[in-house]
Amino acid sequence: MAHGQRVRVIYDPSVNSLTVWFGNPAADYMATQIEDDLVVMKDSTGRVLGFEKHFFTAAPGEVNVQLETLSLMHPEDVLGDPAG
Repeated sequence: MAHGQRVRVIYDPSVNSLTVWFGNPAADYMATQIEDDLVVMKDSTGRVLGFEKHFFTAAPGEVNVQLETLSLMHPEDVLGDPAG
């Protein structure tokens, strides 16, 4: 069986943060604070490796992760027919 892209989700209740990594979190990266509650991690080429959401709180057992894969759509499927 082929392995797809790995997505790792980490909830740390000790600091109220939710971190999502795309690929290898051990890779060298730079963290940039985008908002008071959002940090984006990028590699040396500028590719996004993940993000961290601060001030995220949940009671024990209340963090559920659901992954949805949407079908490929054309812009007119989302925006409507520009001619119509």
